[in-house]
Amino acid sequence: MRKLALLAAVVCLISCWGMNAEAQTTGVYQGVSNASTTGANQGRPHMNVLCQNTYGASAYMCTVDEFFSTAGSVTGTAPHLWIQPVLHNCVYDGAQTMCQEAGLSTPFESATALYTTCSAWTSATGDGTSVIFKSGTGWELMNETPCNSSLKVACCQPPTS
Repeated sequence: MRKLALLAAVVCLISCWGMNAEAQTTGVYQGVSNASTTGANQGRPHMNVLCQNTYGASAYMCTVDEFFSTAGSVTGTAPHLWIQPVLHNCVYDGAQTMCQEAGLSTPFESATALYTTCSAWTSATGDGTSVIFKSGTGWELMNETPCNSSLKVACCQPPTS
């Protein structure tokens, strides 16, 4: 039983580090993609292409952390955008990996419930993560946006030196 618990702890450490590693990105929000897409866009590389077509070769789909740390109250031309979720503070509770998501003030939840990306941005069914601008409250994170919604993408660039 101890070996199983040790194995579970090691697996959690590796998977949680991987989930939290994405939060280390330090890009800067540039704006929205010119084109809209559903969540079924052939993966994150193709979401990045929408940003590259608008902002150049180094542009890519923003993570939640990048967006909320650099977008401020900018509304842009699209008030509802696809965005890449980021999980924080992941722990294994003995049955599943539980995390918190950047941008949400919720308690720990199942990592699979929080990390919604329309099956890694390849499916028009299910849910994806987006941000929406609401007058009076500003940007809010939504992790239950229907994948068949046609939204623009929140685009970032690497920081300039």
